[in-house]
Amino acid sequence: MRLDTLLSRILLKDHSFQLVQLQSPPCECDHIIAVDELKKDPTQVKTVKSEHFITISYNEKVFYALEVMVYIIVDNVDAKAERFIFISKADTSGYCDVKVSTRLITRAILEYLISIDPLHYLAKVQLLDKEDVSNEESPSATSKDKPENQTDVEVGAGSHVDQKIKEPTFVFIDCPYQFITKISLFTRAEAQYLFPDSADSPNKHLLSGQKLLRWWLSIIDDLLSTNFESDSIARLQIPGEEKKTINLYLRNMQFKNWQVGDIFHDSEDELAMYRIPVFEDDPKGRFLSELEQEGRVAAVKFSTFWLEIQARSEFRLGALVSVIGARGRYKGVYTRPEDDEVVILSTMKKYFSRKHKITKEGYDTVEGAIKAHRNLRDLLRKRDNAEMLHVDGSSDSIYNANTPAISLNPETEKNSNAHAVQKRPPINNLNAFVVRKKPKATKNA
Repeated sequence: MRLDTLLSRILLKDHSFQLVQLQSPPCECDHIIAVDELKKDPTQVKTVKSEHFITISYNEKVFYALEVMVYIIVDNVDAKAERFIFISKADTSGYCDVKVSTRLITRAILEYLISIDPLHYLAKVQLLDKEDVSNEESPSATSKDKPENQTDVEVGAGSHVDQKIKEPTFVFIDCPYQFITKISLFTRAEAQYLFPDSADSPNKHLLSGQKLLRWWLSIIDDLLSTNFESDSIARLQIPGEEKKTINLYLRNMQFKNWQVGDIFHDSEDELAMYRIPVFEDDPKGRFLSELEQEGRVAAVKFSTFWLEIQARSEFRLGALVSVIGARGRYKGVYTRPEDDEVVILSTMKKYFSRKHKITKEGYDTVEGAIKAHRNLRDLLRKRDNAEMLHVDGSSDSIYNANTPAISLNPETEKNSNAHAVQKRPPINNLNAFVVRKKPKATKNA
């Protein structure tokens, strides 16, 4: 199923949106899960990473972005294959002039990504030198800090640059095994994720950590119910929270195999270092790094891992931080992206160059959203001979009866108790998911 087709079904008719999907080149990377060298040869385990960055605009203003990292692990020792889908960041800018459900948008994009054949990422894998540093997202300055006439420069054929360019090596990685898909994300309310300065926009409405968690749970629950085999599992962990409190979030899930815990281990006696993946900007990974620096990583089992991690400062500042996971087999039919619906960049440098047209802009005013849209559009045309996809909405309503939407604006939210839980004290650190706010009818205390 094409992504623009899925989005058309949940966007309002008589409105046209612009869609861009960037994909980084599939690259062999370091193992995200440590390999026990006493049991298997690390060279017989291959890990491939590729990033997807998706943006949606309306009236030439960027209002939505989602970043997802896909890891393919081929283990020729244990004869198994896993696909990790790590939901890294999602954000909205507040500059959308029509009502949308960002919940349904996010769900549609994830449904599309889950349907992509894992072999798509193994057909042409780029091998990178250990010294390669192009994965680092630099420079850190936003584009509004640059002079107007300063543009990104790419070195290509015919460029007169006194620089030795090393050609990348590509390989095909064979995988005869059936894939297990694992979805992983952690939730923590922030003022902004992908749109710098958007927290200063008066159009942006922020969610608390509790509402953010319920929002993500509803999306993952829908995906499990419709896209995974019935024996799949789903887990929720909130470090520092009692089990009975965590269970309150799970009591009305559609999918029946939700439990308190994580998807990474089967026994409490297993070492955490050999089962927990290390993703970017991931509190679990940061904690494992701390354990390694302390010389204790080879001694911490799952029986104590979650007890120790709750003592970290990011779990003790009052903000609700959770870890959501799902594991199982995809029951749909795998597809491959068509050429016109995804821009697959040949190098990480080019990928970040396009992505930074969105993430390095300033969104405190609407001009930033307009500039980001136009800069990315123009760069795609100039460098990649690619166009943004136009998505014409076909829905009479942004709310689908089969997938009740949780609005990100309390003033427009439909009354629903589908994911109600006991109230927690409000927190200061809020989330960036938004829709454009309607004028308030009454003033609340």
